[in-house]
Amino acid sequence: NPPPPDSPMAAIDQTRGLLTYINTQFPNGAPLNPSDVTCVIGTGTEVSESFAGLFQDLGSKIWDADLSRSPLIEELLALSSYLPLSGQTFGVK
Repeated sequence: NPPPPDSPMAAIDQTRGLLTYINTQFPNGAPLNPSDVTCVIGTGTEVSESFAGLFQDLGSKIWDADLSRSPLIEELLALSSYLPLSGQTFGVK
């Protein structure tokens, strides 16, 4: 999906031009065969409903030993990525 045109963040492209190129060259996946198109999107990282929510349960978010990663860093990265791509930040999955 292209960024929402009414969003002030629509001009920011964190994909270094790849998203803009794909959307321009292959709108709606055309002329590619649908079986050749792969969507790389998921619901693995959800941003908190509010700024304060980012820091709730901070101790467990800094590092998750079972996952060997930082849910806090993932959430902060998602927060900054979702805004230019979707025009929304908090509560986005």
